[in-house]
Parts: sequence; structure tokens; C-alpha cells
Amino acid sequence: MNSKIFLSQRRRWTLGATSNDLMLLYKRGINWWERIIAASNIATFSVGPFIFVATGYFIKALIEHSTLLMLFLSLIIICPILYGFFIIPLILKMSIKQMMYYYASYCFYLSIGVLVNFAVFIYSVWYCDVMNWGKT
Repeated sequence: MNSKIFLSQRRRWTLGATSNDLMLLYKRGINWWERIIAASNIATFSVGPFIFVATGYFIKALIEHSTLLMLFLSLIIICPILYGFFIIPLILKMSIKQMMYYYASYCFYLSIGVLVNFAVFIYSVWYCDVMNWGKT
């Protein structure tokens, strides 16, 4: 409906999943594999601001100091993007209308996804003590 409702919903989902992972990490009787996955999820949530800043600096470095080494380093970013552009539409056998919607959504995600994830992280941490459901 609007950005406030979106952020409120994502805050509940993010903090709910993170608190469940913290419980899995420290509760007795949980097998080691679940503990590793829970620790991985917590670490992934925690490095959100770093990913936001590092992505910006990496793009800036690619523009200002593009070398063959930088191209090789950027392959870890480029490969999943190319997979999303070329392989997924072929696997799903989309119609032309579905493919146009997919590509528009994918470009939208690539252009502002990191910013939205960063905003959700900041909002979630800032309002982590709010215990209501909001307008949803």
C-alpha cells in the first residue's frame, strides 16, 4: 500500500526470522547443521550495511580504475546476473508477456534491491522494540 506498511511488514519478517535463528543457535537439543544455518542467516542479516557500502565502492572502483583484475573480481557479481537474465527465462519457458514482466522486475530489483535491503535493515534495527502489527 505504501512504504510505511512495506517497511513495517519487512521489519516483522526480518526480526521474526532473526530471533528464531538466535533461538536455534543457542537452544539445547538443536543439531549442529541447524545451528550452522542459523548462524549463517544471522551473519547474512548483519552484513547488510557492509554489502550496501561495498557494492557502491566496488562499482565506483570499476568505473574509475577498470583493469583486467577488476573484471575478474566482478565475475562473482556478473555470473548470477547473467544467470538471471538468460537461464531462468529459458528454464521457466515464459510467454512473451511474462518475460517482459520478468525482465522489467529483474532490472528494477538490480537497480534498487541493495538500497531497499539497506533501508529494511536500518528500519528493522531502529524500530526493533515496536511490538504492534501496524496497519496490515
